[in-house]
Amino acid sequence: MRPPTFLLTHNEAAQPGAAFVVHTHEPAFVGQIKTFDNNEELQSFVNKNECVVVNEQVIVHIMKYFNSNEFRRIEATKRRLRNWMLKNWIQG
Repeated sequence: MRPPTFLLTHNEAAQPGAAFVVHTHEPAFVGQIKTFDNNEELQSFVNKNECVVVNEQVIVHIMKYFNSNEFRRIEATKRRLRNWMLKNWIQG
């Protein structure tokens, strides 16, 4: 059995209130879900970090890649993550 592609997780002991998404397939990574009140703050953060922009308020900040050699698929993975987030996090 193959694990789910994306997992939502919280670690209240390490970082209260924070939410994370883990991509379990190649390229495997962990990202923190961040919400912004205004577009300027969001754009400033996105310009300095690797992120997936979900909508005008929510991003996934890709914090760490795990051992991976499949970066040629990263843009398609980011698009799938965005769509998954819209369906499962925003509307869920």
